[in-house]
Amino acid sequence: MKFLYIFLYYFFMLQLLIIFISFIQKATFYPKGALIEEIREVKVRKGYNILKLKFLPIIDENSFQIEFNKGEIINTEIERKMYLKYRGNLKILQDSFDLLTNIIDSLKIKKENLKQAKSFLDSFKSSYSEKESKEFLEKKFDPLNIKKALKTLIEEGTRIEREIKGIDKKIDELEWIKGKIDGKLRRYYPIGKENLFLKIHLDSKTEGKVKLKIKYFLLSKCGYEPRYKIIGNPEKGNIEIKMFAKVYQFTGENFDNFELSISTLKPGRVIKPFTEKWKISSKYLRKEHEAREVLAIKVPSAAPKEKEVKPIEEKELYTSFHYTFPYKVTLPSSEEGKVFFVKNFILPSSFEYQIIPRKYKSAFLKSKSFIKIKEPLLRGIANLFLNQEYVGQKEISGFYPGDTMEFYFGEDPFVKVDHNLIKSEIEKKGIMNKKVVHKLGYKTVIKNERKNKIKGTLIENVPVSLDPEIKIKNIKFSKKPFKVDKPKGLYYFKFELEPGESYEIEYYFEIISPRDRRIYGL
Repeated sequence: MKFLYIFLYYFFMLQLLIIFISFIQKATFYPKGALIEEIREVKVRKGYNILKLKFLPIIDENSFQIEFNKGEIINTEIERKMYLKYRGNLKILQDSFDLLTNIIDSLKIKKENLKQAKSFLDSFKSSYSEKESKEFLEKKFDPLNIKKALKTLIEEGTRIEREIKGIDKKIDELEWIKGKIDGKLRRYYPIGKENLFLKIHLDSKTEGKVKLKIKYFLLSKCGYEPRYKIIGNPEKGNIEIKMFAKVYQFTGENFDNFELSISTLKPGRVIKPFTEKWKISSKYLRKEHEAREVLAIKVPSAAPKEKEVKPIEEKELYTSFHYTFPYKVTLPSSEEGKVFFVKNFILPSSFEYQIIPRKYKSAFLKSKSFIKIKEPLLRGIANLFLNQEYVGQKEISGFYPGDTMEFYFGEDPFVKVDHNLIKSEIEKKGIMNKKVVHKLGYKTVIKNERKNKIKGTLIENVPVSLDPEIKIKNIKFSKKPFKVDKPKGLYYFKFELEPGESYEIEYYFEIISPRDRRIYGL
C-alpha cells in the first residue's frame, strides 16, 4: 500500500509537469532588466482551482500581471524555496565521513576508559605496597601471595598499555582516511538553488486546457547596452549616428522565438525627488594637468564590424521610446548577448579644431552638434569614424533632446602646429630681499595645409603658482584672448585660416621667486 501511495504521488507530480506548457511570447528589454510576457497552457476543472507555477527566482514579486479570459483570478501567492542539488558522490562520501567520525570518537572514549583503568591499577599497586609493609611489621607477611598479586597487576597494566598503543595507531589510520575524504568533500560541495512559485487561485468557467497570459519583470541578469557608430562628415557638415543595442540575458533559460522590444525607460530609478543638505568638504590642493578635456585617440589595428538589419517599429511613450523589431528573436542564456541595429540619425554639426600646443603639438578635430531629435541617446560605447576611417572608441555619458554633444576625431596631420620657446632670461634683484626674475616667451604658429577653410580654438597655458611666495606677473599676449580662465592659467583664442594661411601668436610672462627656491614644472 505504501508503494502504491508513493507511485501515485510521483505520477501526479509528473502529470503536473506535463500539463504546464509555457513559452515566452514577448520580451521588452530595458538598460537593466526585462518585462516578460509569456503564455502558459494549463489544465483546469470547472470551478475552483489552485495552480502552482514555477518561475525564475530573479522576478520582481510585485510585477506579476495575469490575464485569464475563461474565468476569474481570485488570489495569488508567492512562495520561495531553496533546494540543494549535489555534485558527484557527495552522499556516499558524507556518510563515510560521518561513520569514521563516530568510530574515531568511540575509540577515543575507549582509550580514555583504558587510561583510567591503568591509573586505577597504578594506584592499587601503591596501596598494595603500603599493605605489604604493614603486614611485614606485624609479622603477617606472605611473600608468595604478594608476588602473585604484583605479577597480575603488572601483566594487566602491560596489556592495557599495548591496547592503548593499538588504539592510537588505529585512530591515526582512520584520521588519515578521514582527511582524504574531507578533501574530496571540499571539491564536491552542495549547490543551493532557489525556485520561485506562483500559486494562483482561480474560478474557471470551463474544463480542460486553458491559456494564462502572464507578465512579470526580471530584476537582473538581463538588459541591453546601447552601442553607437558615429561617423563624422566634415565636408557635408554633419555627423551620422547609427544606434545599436547589445541585448543579453544569462538567466539559465533560453528565450526562443519571441518578439523583441527595447525601451529607453529605466525602471527602478528614483521616481520621486527629495531635498537634502548641501554639504561641502576640503582636501589638500595638488597640481592638476592642464586641458584635460582633450581626448587623444589612438587608432587600433582593426575597426569593429557591425551588421545592419531591417528598420524597426518606433513608438513614443510618455516618458520613453519603445522600439519593436519586426522579426522573431532567439536569445540563448549568455553574457555575450546579441547586437541588433536600432536606428540611424543624421545631425547637422559644426567642425573645428582644438589646439593646446604646450601639451600636444597637434590639431584635434572636434564636432559640435545640437540634438534636435526626440529620442535620448543613453550611456554606451561609441565607435568613432572620420568618413569611413576608424579613429577610436569612446564611452558617451548619455545625451537628451536639447543637449549639445561634442566628439573628437583625432589628430589632423594637415594642420601643422609649432610651439617654441623664444625667450628665456634670468635676472637677480634686491639686496636684502633677494629675488630671481625668470623672463619667458613662447611663440605658436598654426598653418593650414588643407584645401578648405578651417576654424578652431587655440588654448595657451601660463603657469599657475601654488606657492604664495612665487608670483606670475607681466603676462602679455600679441593678440587679445576671447576667454580667460585665470585659476587654471588658460587663455583662449579663435582662428580661421584659408588654405595655405598661418596664425601666429606670441606671449610673455615673468616668474618672480626667492633666490633660495628652485622652480619645478617649467
